[in-house]
Amino acid sequence: MKHKKSQYLLILGLIMSALFQIIQHYNPLSDGFYGGLMGVAFGTIIIALYSWGKDKRKILSK
Repeated sequence: MKHKKSQYLLILGLIMSALFQIIQHYNPLSDGFYGGLMGVAFGTIIIALYSWGKDKRKILSK
């Protein structure tokens, strides 16, 4: 069950970062704000990949 959750997190993070890049492209004035949001999006991706890898290792070690 956890495996699915990390996949959703990964997809969510990718969608968020894509959206923020599009917004930033059309609105370069709000750089700092969207920079922070990009950090959140990439953090989500990294956490998802890490937990996904942890689940994979558990499955492989069984």
